[in-house]
Amino acid sequence: MTTAYFSPSLKSFIPITWKNDGTYSDEDWPADAFIATDQEITIYWKQTPPPGKLMGVAGGRPAWVDEPAPTREQIIEQANSQQASLIQKASSKISILQDAVDLGMATTEENDTLTALKKYRVLLMRIDTSKAPDIEWPVLPGAQAS
Repeated sequence: MTTAYFSPSLKSFIPITWKNDGTYSDEDWPADAFIATDQEITIYWKQTPPPGKLMGVAGGRPAWVDEPAPTREQIIEQANSQQASLIQKASSKISILQDAVDLGMATTEENDTLTALKKYRVLLMRIDTSKAPDIEWPVLPGAQAS
């Protein structure tokens, strides 16, 4: 088994070779680093955390801890990203249908779908993402509301 240190302040494992190969100088070496147990290395080092968890410290030892709740800014940014993604998807569908209309090739159903998608895109554009997570997202035309 590979030996590694764990630093609670860094919330990270450090390969033992890094102590002597120049990766860390004496000044850089974390004062709180200690040699991790084989069990800690097996469970935590180079492992993907379980859903909703991240590498942390409990009782001075490595542990999976709960991810912090997103900040207000992160929630708004997620809403901005969702809004942009939905607008882009609607715009892509609108573009193709608009070609059919422009060329005089659109069916009645395609005309109706185009109108519905344009209304959907306007509703998306009008969403105030600063109200996230309290946003009622419009439903994509033809999609089932969930």
